[in-house]
Amino acid sequence: MTKERPNGKNLEQYKGAGTWSRKRWAWEFLRRNVDFLERCKELKKNVPGALPAEDVARQFGLKRFKSAAEPFWKKGEFQKPRFVAESVPSYSRLVDEQPARRVRPLKVGEVAFILNLDTALLHAASLRKQIAVVTKIAKKRLGELAELREVATVPKHRIHENQLLSFIRILDARAAGMKRRDVFELVFPDEAEQCARKAGTWEDVYSPLEARAKEYAAGDYIKLVLTDKT
Repeated sequence: MTKERPNGKNLEQYKGAGTWSRKRWAWEFLRRNVDFLERCKELKKNVPGALPAEDVARQFGLKRFKSAAEPFWKKGEFQKPRFVAESVPSYSRLVDEQPARRVRPLKVGEVAFILNLDTALLHAASLRKQIAVVTKIAKKRLGELAELREVATVPKHRIHENQLLSFIRILDARAAGMKRRDVFELVFPDEAEQCARKAGTWEDVYSPLEARAKEYAAGDYIKLVLTDKT
């Protein structure tokens, strides 16, 4: 996050938020992660013993390091972030001249497949059939993994689509030193007005909202990446 970090008050500082992809939202939450911000500052200042950039990337689910000071994307200047959660490693050999590549050993929780593109050239249905088999086997292995880890149901994360900007504003306003009740009145004026008629209720309404905002910044941003459609 740059020195010009928004303070939650000026909506112009969030211009275009209505068109942001979930991946963009994920990046905005990550760059408000307190630990990630600290690691980025240490790297910028060359603090002795600072965690190497590649390790910082790994810790926060990035394919490659990208500083919190960088915007999501700017043509010719900044690349978009790449998250491990959206990446699928692939290896191919299309001609004899290409050396046979040694595939790395599988990590726990991974499954590998080999698709035959030669047969796919013989009939259009071949690739579809292979992918269908891959999907079937992957789902079966997922079920086996869930059983081993005693996960009764694979969760479907509810995305708070209409509240993401409010959550970002909460984080920014709190980082700017604004008091909790002032943040509530700023970001949720209608709810604050209703609570004003019922003494002592604002905390019950606001606290879960701030907690959810912090959860998105702390790690749930990955769930936004997983459900991104772009």
